[in-house]
Amino acid sequence: MRYFSLICKPLLAALLLLSQLTPQALAQKEKAEEKNEFEVVEHYRVIWIDAEVISRSKGSVVTDLRHQDFIISENNVRQVVIAWQRLPVPLSLLIVVDAAPNYTDSVSLDDRVNALKSSLAPFLKPEDEVSIMALTEGPLLLQNYTSNKDLIRKTLDEALRYKETPHLSVEKRFRIAIHEAAKQAERSHNPEARRATILISDLPARAANEVVLPEWVIRTVLDSGSIFCWSRSSRLPSRSSDPAKVSFNRVSVNDLVGVTGGEYLGSDWKSFLERLRERFRIAYLPNTFGRSGDVVRIGLELKPSANRDTNDLVLSYPRFAIIPFSKR
Repeated sequence: MRYFSLICKPLLAALLLLSQLTPQALAQKEKAEEKNEFEVVEHYRVIWIDAEVISRSKGSVVTDLRHQDFIISENNVRQVVIAWQRLPVPLSLLIVVDAAPNYTDSVSLDDRVNALKSSLAPFLKPEDEVSIMALTEGPLLLQNYTSNKDLIRKTLDEALRYKETPHLSVEKRFRIAIHEAAKQAERSHNPEARRATILISDLPARAANEVVLPEWVIRTVLDSGSIFCWSRSSRLPSRSSDPAKVSFNRVSVNDLVGVTGGEYLGSDWKSFLERLRERFRIAYLPNTFGRSGDVVRIGLELKPSANRDTNDLVLSYPRFAIIPFSKR
């Protein structure tokens, strides 16, 4: 989960700062202003939640919701929404290609990678960036984040050539891969971009549900702020159909899609990329006192006043967050 500092930018942040200043701090601030200096007296961090709302009956994204339609909670305690937007944002995509021959339908995988390659060329904007990894014995970084479309296309072709049979166990291989992918996602160049990790793999159903990721791996994923999406020849049934019921210490590879607000990907890459660019972005200001580093459960729902059939809507959003370290 990424956190954005609000330092003397929005009016709300300024009001929050002033409301917390002691008379001594106010005097220091006035003295700094007299010297034409900029002094940051307080440093507030907010938690941003990227959310997508889909109508089951229409099969399309719901785009006409307002900030007052949402309720956000932390550990079942309602929070105040202090920022909200639904504007197109740049994308930072990390593509992980797993071509292990012992369980991969190579024709299907090649088709999916080639379809993604064709969709990226016309879709990517100058401010977007893509990084590419191949999952061999372990994760192999083939290309750091770049906006060069020719380089992206050539590297995706290269990723399909890594089809050696791995000797590591599936459990160890994917734990390492997801951890390293999350660390790579943190290296994206644009802090304002929406991050997504796209795994293209036919990992068997049993392994996908039984490989439980250690808490330190999940923490790295949350810190990266990356949405985990999976392209597979067929969608897997999760151990828990409701991401809200997944325990933080029992997250499988398959569960990772739901708990990060990701999605299973079909052949329509173009629609996925368009949806990803224009998700709702909602923020609240957490209480960090004595709680820095704690993992909390996030809840998001629509108010009755939104006048929507909640049974028809599917909300995808990160189900956990880490309370940031306060600099106060």
